[in-house]
Order: sequence, then C-alpha cells, then structure tokens
Amino acid sequence: MIRPSLARFINSSELGTILGAKAYVFTPEFVVGEYQKPVCAIDYVSQGQELWVIGDAARKENASVQVTFYLRSIEERRNFKHRFLRIIESAKATDSDGFLKPGIDFVATADLLRDSGDQKTYYGDQAGWFSTPAVKIFKNEDAGGEPILITTGFTIDYANGAVVFGTANAPADRIRATYKMGLIDFNVADIAEPQLVDMANNPHKYNVAVTLNAHFYIKRTAQRYT
Repeated sequence: MIRPSLARFINSSELGTILGAKAYVFTPEFVVGEYQKPVCAIDYVSQGQELWVIGDAARKENASVQVTFYLRSIEERRNFKHRFLRIIESAKATDSDGFLKPGIDFVATADLLRDSGDQKTYYGDQAGWFSTPAVKIFKNEDAGGEPILITTGFTIDYANGAVVFGTANAPADRIRATYKMGLIDFNVADIAEPQLVDMANNPHKYNVAVTLNAHFYIKRTAQRYT
C-alpha cells in the first residue's frame, strides 16, 4: 500500500502534471524503455516491519522506498530532484481529526477484501477506515478486468474495516474497496544520480533515485502495511 499511495500522490501533484501521470509501482516486468520519458518507478528498498505503537504521537519506521525518475537531460534531472524534495518534505494531509499533519494519504486502492464466510461481511487488510474521502466499493470486474463500482446494497463498518451486505453474494463474487486508513510521512534518507540499465538491458543516463524512510501515524494495530 505504501508504493501505490506514493504513486497516487506523485500523479496528483505538480510532478504528475509534468510526468503526465506516469508514476508506476515497480514490478519485475517493468521495462523503462517501453514508456515515454519522463517516467517514475517506485520500489521497496527494505520491508523490515517493526511493532507499531498506537497513537498519533508515536511514529515507527517501517520500510524504505526508492523513487526513481528516468529523465531526458541534465536540466530535467536537476528540476525533478529539487521539485520532488520540496513537494515530499512539505506534504501535508488531513487526519481523521480533521487537522492537517505532515505526510500523504495512506490509501488502499481496489483492495481485495476477505469473505468472513457468510458472503455478506468482507474485511480489508487494514482496520480503521476514514470516512473522508468516501470509501469506494467494487464487485467483480468488467470484461476488461476493471473493478465495477457499486453504490447500494451494503453498509460500511469503518472501525473494523469491513463491508456488510444486506443479502449474501455468490461464493465466487470478488469484493474490493478503495479506502484511506491513515497518513504516511517520509524523510529523505539518500539521493543519487545513477546511470542505470533496465530489465531489457537498455541504458538510462539521466536519473534521480531518492530513498525515503516511511513513517506512519498509527490509529490501530495494522494487519498489513505494504
């Protein structure tokens, strides 16, 4: 969830306007040469999860992510580096108490929910859903594989991170939800300007790789954070 949340934030910021909404979560199949530059890839550096302390005042370092911008010139590299640092270090988001706090929205996007066994109650991998922005519920996928948004026939249990339907679904039905469950704050751990070779062995010269340590404002003990 960290990487999609960060990609969502970058794409919605002024960087996203310049990139053309092209910040991607890195996968083994991601080949930079298949995308028009500038492009951004987000990957984990480490995923060492510590025990979380509950409460707004407690922040625990949980994972490091690397944001790599693949660019076209020295000038563009310098521009993106400074803009990204300014944006990520000054980012604020609204917490559940309605106040702005350092960080970005921690959001699960079309998260596949777990059936409790009765085909009526489905749980997410993270409890403590925010009511704002509105939770979106999806049922199954269309012919193109996109989740289908539904708006009736259920209630939302925000505290437990669950969707409760009035009538049972079919056992094969897949229920997903997009929801916010907290904030992620980052500090910049490292900045590099490496010359890279992608998965297809294509060289990429003008790059910026920024390592970020992730911190969370924890409302409840989480079941999953990635």
